[in-house]
Amino acid sequence: MKGTILVVDDNQDICEVLYDWLAEECEFEVITANSGNEALEILQNKKVDHLVSDVKMPNGSGYDLLLGINKMGIDIDTIIIMTGYSDIKEEEFRQQGANYFFHKPLDLFKISEILIERSEQKVA
Repeated sequence: MKGTILVVDDNQDICEVLYDWLAEECEFEVITANSGNEALEILQNKKVDHLVSDVKMPNGSGYDLLLGINKMGIDIDTIIIMTGYSDIKEEEFRQQGANYFFHKPLDLFKISEILIERSEQKVA
């Protein structure tokens, strides 16, 4: 197992696609959540190595999630933010700890390449 990924998106189809790809094709343990608030509850009880989160969601946006992670002092190796909106200021997310920023539609190959590389760096 290469590590645990928390996928956060209010679109269930996106969660399922990422779950199937990252768990079955890339051999990560994958947990899904449908809001930033749900993700924070999971992070209080579970060690997660990587986070892939949407930005705009009800019940806690991706930005709110980053603020909560920082407030709780949770250490996550890789944070990938995804959005379908062009008006999002990437720099604000990077200041809160986001490592990568992707615009939808998602490039599953690029996301998995980053996650695998970061997992291998952690083990080395």
